[in-house]
Order: sequence, then structure tokens, then C-alpha cells
Amino acid sequence: MKKIFLGGLLKHCRGRLFINCATVSPATHVWVEQKCEKKGAQSLEACMASSINQARAGTLYLMCGGKREAFDRVQPLLVKLSDEGKLLRYIGGAGQAASVKALVNMVMNINTAGLAEGLGLGAALGLDLKVLMEVFSQTGANSRVLVTDGEDMVNRDHACFFSASHAA
Repeated sequence: MKKIFLGGLLKHCRGRLFINCATVSPATHVWVEQKCEKKGAQSLEACMASSINQARAGTLYLMCGGKREAFDRVQPLLVKLSDEGKLLRYIGGAGQAASVKALVNMVMNINTAGLAEGLGLGAALGLDLKVLMEVFSQTGANSRVLVTDGEDMVNRDHACFFSASHAA
């Protein structure tokens, strides 16, 4: 990120607003905002709690951090990317949206691991995994991960769109 911004992006940036969707640390978003402000530009972090399919459909869940003025300036664009704004949240200052995204990912990864373990054990016990998923969906075992990833897990075709280092 530092190479991108210091390597020329900020040379002629006065009056511009950068929307940063990169999965980076909260401190990096704060650093970017500070560098932009020194050059007369603005930045906004727009962290996504979505994946490739939602990006293609215009249904990204966007959590934004930075100056409220920057958010307001680009809100019409963000609304179009987030199911007409239904999935758009202003979280607070720079770095705060990245913090929330990290927490979302932590809970999601815990749910994903738990679902995989439950389905794997169910398969080892010879249970009907379709029935097991139905029971999960109607009890305290339900989660968004069950809806988005359960069938792929049962079919052993579960693709991951982020690296283990991002999860860490």
C-alpha cells in the first residue's frame, strides 16, 4: 500500500478522493488518510464483508471508515455497489471499518471451521448431510455460513477467496 501511494499516486491528487477496498490493517488506513490529507486529497476505507459473487451483483456489504465528509461525498456511488445502500454502513474514523472487518472475518472463520467439522463428523457417522444441514438451519447451529457455504462443503467443492494470511 505504501509503495502504491508513495510511488506516484499522490503526485497530482489535490481534490481527489481515494476509495480503498484493500484488506489491510487499521493502521494502514490511518496512514493512507494522513498522507492523502497532506497532499490535499481525501481517502475512505470501504471494507467489504462480501465476496466475488456479491461484487458482480452489486450487493457488496460495505463498511466505511474515514472522515464523514469523504463518506458523504461518494455515498451515491457506494449506494449503487451495496444493494441501493441496504448493505452500506458508515462505521467511524479511519481504521475503524478495518477493525470491524477483522472481527467479522474472525467470527465467520470460526463458523466456517465449525460447520466443516460438523458436516465432516456427520459424514463419518453415515448421516444424511442434507437432513443434517436442514436440522442445523432450524436450530442454534444455524449461521450465514451454512447458507453461503454449506452445500459446497457437502459437495466437497468449497472455494476460498482469501488467503490464510488474511485470515490470520
